[in-house]
Amino acid sequence: MLPFVTVLGRTLPMYGVMCVAGMAAALLYVVWRAPRFHLSRDDAAYLTMGIVLGAVAGAKLLYILTQVPAIVGDLGLLAADSALFVRRYVSGGFVFYGGVAGGLAGGWIMCRVFGWRPADFVPLLAPAVPLAHAFGRIGCFCVGCCHGKEAPWGIAFTHAIAAPNGVPLIPVQLIEAGAEAVIFVILAVATARGLAGWSPLALFLALYAPVRFLDEFWRGDMVRGVEAGLSTSQWISLAAMAGVLAYALRALARRRAHAGR
Repeated sequence: MLPFVTVLGRTLPMYGVMCVAGMAAALLYVVWRAPRFHLSRDDAAYLTMGIVLGAVAGAKLLYILTQVPAIVGDLGLLAADSALFVRRYVSGGFVFYGGVAGGLAGGWIMCRVFGWRPADFVPLLAPAVPLAHAFGRIGCFCVGCCHGKEAPWGIAFTHAIAAPNGVPLIPVQLIEAGAEAVIFVILAVATARGLAGWSPLALFLALYAPVRFLDEFWRGDMVRGVEAGLSTSQWISLAAMAGVLAYALRALARRRAHAGR
């Protein structure tokens, strides 16, 4: 819909603009809430930036892993046109779940460096994840990537650079952005009311994984990797839901054991 925007005479990719806006919104939220977790705003900013770097690296790495067959088939292009090869596989393409894993790794490293307990800051950081991702999904819609399947009630792009123009497509990006906005509100309220430890992360996965599993059936792009009829993100969603179930059962068993003493 709006792949590029001109600011002060410079043309910027709208996807990048929205990703930066999402990161900024997440950073502002974390910095605003930091004092309630006995964390200085400066330290909160450092922690957030470490997580962002890990998230970007993780999202890119998982994308590259899903593209291994295509990369192997295009190795000849690396010698013939290395610039095109880089644009095709390095400069673009991210997988959200890889970003979650990378962000967790980045946060763990930062906590180790500063001598903090990671679980102490999960309630602070968890709501920032869907907040940032909601902006990113709007960016996807602006350029047409991660688009949906054709449907008579869909939205037809006119200037998309990553989706067919003039064809009504399911606005999966906006649906997921709306879901992430709702998840952000739920997590923000739950953590403000005392949800602590790793439970906010479990709650995020419990809410997001089913949404992602279902909306993948509406996706019309085929660049994510498919195995046994399910996309990479659907398999990860199933694993995430299984992990959340195991976490919940373990927490329930501990509560019953504590009550029985």
